[in-house]
Amino acid sequence: MKFCRRPFEYIIIDGGEGDVYPCSWSSKKMKVGNLVRQDLPEIWNSGEMKLFRESVTDGSFRHCRPDFCPWLQRNELPELKSESDITPVDTPVEIRIACDKTCNLCCPSCRNEVYVPTERQRENMEIIFERVSPFLKYASRFNIGGMGEPFASPFYMKILENFSPEDPDSTIYFETNGVMFDEAHWNRISHLSNYNLCVFVSVDSLYEPSYNYLRKGGDFKKLKRNLKFISNLRKAGNIKRFTTVMVVQDVNFREMPDFVKYSVDKLGVDSVNFLPIINWGTYTEAGMFVKDVLNPAHPYHKEFLRIREHPLMKLPQVMLWSGGSSHERKEFAARI
Repeated sequence: MKFCRRPFEYIIIDGGEGDVYPCSWSSKKMKVGNLVRQDLPEIWNSGEMKLFRESVTDGSFRHCRPDFCPWLQRNELPELKSESDITPVDTPVEIRIACDKTCNLCCPSCRNEVYVPTERQRENMEIIFERVSPFLKYASRFNIGGMGEPFASPFYMKILENFSPEDPDSTIYFETNGVMFDEAHWNRISHLSNYNLCVFVSVDSLYEPSYNYLRKGGDFKKLKRNLKFISNLRKAGNIKRFTTVMVVQDVNFREMPDFVKYSVDKLGVDSVNFLPIINWGTYTEAGMFVKDVLNPAHPYHKEFLRIREHPLMKLPQVMLWSGGSSHERKEFAARI
């Protein structure tokens, strides 16, 4: 039987209201608790969490989103080997915090305007910090960012500056857009180099015209300098893994091979991740059709498939993280 270990060791705190989910790719209807109103142990042992675990152990995966989950999309879930696999740990092994949308950019694929948290959300984040902090020291994997920019968020920086897990082999996944990842900001979190620090830099394009279109508020020249700075940190061993990320869409999909070449040859990255564009509520149905080249009905879809077969896309560093398979076919829905 196919099996996923995530709901037995993972949680994500998603959104400024403190909602908790058992996986980044679980159904949004499958909220298992709220860290503003509940303590983490209560959520971890809740009836909702047990229901989600049952959907994995019975093999139905009914609360998962196969169009989002890379393992379901690629049919790469492992086989269940032991009954011990279905026993949850006492506290989460991996904690992901994605509850602050504060960012220095305003990218169309993510948001329509600059985000400023409300007073209530700032209060919520203080509560979340107090309730999650005692458990971070026991986590062997910690993921922060993905919803906003850690260097732009006082909340995220407070967590990172106070982060000191007991296990020296703990892994930290740090997601950033790179524009603020300079020496001054690095010095504030450089103690994280004592652990397995993995840096993911989402840039979408390494060509200035495309970057400026896709990354509103960005600074391309500063980004390029910072990418070199991060590359040097990787060479020095301060970072254990360096990954560049592209969200694949109509504007940049033809750049995918060049993105790989620059990332590997110039930056010396460990991996290059390609993600599919997802409509987070910023596009109309017609607008999403134009962006999504993974849609078989898109006029550029066949060209995307050809580019996906380029020799550079076959390098071992390349990960088509749900960005390689086609989406469900959706016809153009605009009305005249």
